[in-house]
Amino acid sequence: MEWHAGRCISLRAGRARAGPYTRAVLDLPAPIRRALEGGGKDLTILVLRLGAMGDIARTLPPVRLIRAALPEARIHWVAWKPWTALLENHPDLNGVIGLPRAMFRAGFKKPGDWPSLARTTRALIREIRALDAGLALDFHGDLRSGTLGLLSKAPVRIGYEGHQAKEGNRLFSTHRVPSGGRRTPRLERNLDIVRGLGLPDRPLPDAGMKIPEADAERAAELARAFGTFAILNPGASQRQAYKKPPTPLLAAAARALAVHDIKPVIVYGPGEEGDAIGLAEACGPLAITAPPTPLMTPWGVPFVIVSPPGRDYTGIKRIDRNAGGFNAIDGMRVESAVRSLVERITAA
Repeated sequence: MEWHAGRCISLRAGRARAGPYTRAVLDLPAPIRRALEGGGKDLTILVLRLGAMGDIARTLPPVRLIRAALPEARIHWVAWKPWTALLENHPDLNGVIGLPRAMFRAGFKKPGDWPSLARTTRALIREIRALDAGLALDFHGDLRSGTLGLLSKAPVRIGYEGHQAKEGNRLFSTHRVPSGGRRTPRLERNLDIVRGLGLPDRPLPDAGMKIPEADAERAAELARAFGTFAILNPGASQRQAYKKPPTPLLAAAARALAVHDIKPVIVYGPGEEGDAIGLAEACGPLAITAPPTPLMTPWGVPFVIVSPPGRDYTGIKRIDRNAGGFNAIDGMRVESAVRSLVERITAA
């Protein structure tokens, strides 16, 4: 074992145990190891996965595995608002701390807001430190999450080694697991942290998100009003606008759905009203636009992935974007995919 500046950074091969361990188990300090072997008694775990929606959904199954193995641990999650809506009241979490991302972005541009921003930042740091976390799990892997882990004063901070640790993140962790290949699915990378703790990584649960009763009732009301319907979502974040499906392709999906008497319903989030209006105009009477809905209302629906001919989606943003994005996908390909999806759902 090597120690550098008080940091244990080595790995050791896991001892023979029952279970599907295929990766190295981290050589953790004795108090943490005892807590892990004792069901998490007196251990507070800080989960760092700030966003976004898909990444949080892919982090929840590994966190639920940790909860199943450590029923006595206290697990708190730090995430950007509004993604905290996915985590609030989750049965496997003891608490959620929301970071006001929009406020931070706006405040840095306005010197007059800096005093208020500083007060908010100090309050958040106090809230995180008050948890007295013994273990921080950095599933996010960038400068912000690394800084939050360090500010938490958790003595053991587990992150990634390699390409998954961005912006110097590795400098903030005390222990690291390999990132795996660049095409390794994000969920599998998240499971490597579970394996690094020496905890079982199977059976893999779902995200376990509980839709609030009011949102479930609202979704039921919409379903009764729309009849048989499908969701069309034309939006994407401003930073990743290249992910927006071209309007003609979504209009083609609407046409294919209408053939099966399925009403396309256009949904949108804050700042995406223009995308929704443009798609509604392209679809004409075939589609309807949903009223503003909470995040948890349009959730858990079947989907299909459409890729250009001869090109598979890799999941690596730079590669997929440089390969042409939505280029070479035409309306006929979309309509064919939608028909296949409808037939699969109907036959189920």
